[in-house]
Amino acid sequence: MLAHELGHFKRRHIAKRLAFSFFSSPRLPRRARLAGRTSWFTRGLGVTPAFDGTHNAVALVLFMLVAPVFTFVLAPIAGRISRRHEFEADAFAVAPHQR
Repeated sequence: MLAHELGHFKRRHIAKRLAFSFFSSPRLPRRARLAGRTSWFTRGLGVTPAFDGTHNAVALVLFMLVAPVFTFVLAPIAGRISRRHEFEADAFAVAPHQR
């Protein structure tokens, strides 16, 4: 099991995922704020649009609740990448010449 986890480290899977999170996370609050300012988003979820910025927390919570609906099409791609990383780490763990 330790060799498998070292395989993730050696294949730089950890750095790749951290970089993806780093570059995608700053956009999340902006997208939530934009969604909170659109009337179709807030009215569709039963919330009054907040243009003065007082309900940004509500917009963020609502955005997080509905985000999987919009990112559903990306789930197979993310799953495939994750599976590939797991197979690479397994291959590293069983290959004695790479340790």
